[in-house]
Amino acid sequence: MPILREWRAGLNRLSPDRIPCPDYRPEEWAAVLANAWGFLDRFGAQAEALGWQTHELFGVHLTHGTIRVDHCGAIVLVVGGPVRAVTADAIRFERVTYRRRPLAPVGVPIWEAAR
Repeated sequence: MPILREWRAGLNRLSPDRIPCPDYRPEEWAAVLANAWGFLDRFGAQAEALGWQTHELFGVHLTHGTIRVDHCGAIVLVVGGPVRAVTADAIRFERVTYRRRPLAPVGVPIWEAAR
């Protein structure tokens, strides 16, 4: 399965009304999920072509969720907001930039944490 289709299928398993992992407030989670869909619609194909991996975008710590930021992907972080640009090494939001971290711990996709 192409990775972009996998990302869409994963997000389809999530609901703005059901927080999937620790450390989100309800209004935060709804905004993160909306931003994730916006990212896929606008930049998903580009991110796939640039080699971004699922854990780099949608990863969270299996038991601690987003509390363990070192396991988090760019798109699941509350501080980001809508994505403005994607390069091979970074995802730029309005006020912050998430840089690829090849040696960072690998989180599970947020839709796996939601089980």
